[in-house]
Amino acid sequence: MRISLSLSIFFAWGIFVAVTGYFVLRLVADEIKPAVRQTTEVALVDTANLLAEILAPEFTDGTPDLSALRRALARYEQRNPAANIWGVTKSDVSHQMYVTDVNGRVLFDSLRQHEGEDFSQWNDVARTLKGTYGARSTRLPGDDEEATVMYVAAPITIDGRLVGVVTLSRPNLSLQPYIERARGRLLIMSSILVALGLALGGLLAWRLGRSMGRLQHYATQVSDGERPRLPETRSVELHALAAASSTANRSLSSTCRR
Repeated sequence: MRISLSLSIFFAWGIFVAVTGYFVLRLVADEIKPAVRQTTEVALVDTANLLAEILAPEFTDGTPDLSALRRALARYEQRNPAANIWGVTKSDVSHQMYVTDVNGRVLFDSLRQHEGEDFSQWNDVARTLKGTYGARSTRLPGDDEEATVMYVAAPITIDGRLVGVVTLSRPNLSLQPYIERARGRLLIMSSILVALGLALGGLLAWRLGRSMGRLQHYATQVSDGERPRLPETRSVELHALAAASSTANRSLSSTCRR
């Protein structure tokens, strides 16, 4: 089965555009999730360190009184931000937190589940107590691989002396709507670009086929002994090919007359 040159070029161009679009889309889509989570981690680091400074005065006299923090967290959990963030409505708050002493024992837990427990072996607390950056990501029970929680800790210090650790956490599932929206927008834009690429390839293939058709018709007329006008084409190569065909035909005609 023979296929025209213009159609072959269009198919090759279409495959190139489709394959390139797929891999670029896949690459960018795979980078969206870590980019969003990295941005969230940066925000958690800033907030945790701010809370550490706010809580530091409570540790001045030894055992801290965190009753005011407990009341503030209770009011915080009732808040409805009603924020429209890039087309996604946020109607609740997602941050959770706990505070440990210098030995890693939990003094305060916003979930009211772990107070009194030893968290000194968890990476966020253990690394912070050692003077390094403390963070961890823990998967929740269940089959959902996306059901993980990000924890970021900051040291609570008084005059340079470590007296405790505050850890902020955020469920990664709370970020999923923003990730899915970004992926959806990327898919739409990529589809538009692929469609434009295919349309451009189709236009170029059509123009090439049209020029080749004119050249073929011209060559047929010349071979029949006619003297048609040289077909107009913006392609330098096709114009040169038509001129060469005309010159060759005249040369052959002169040789035959001799």
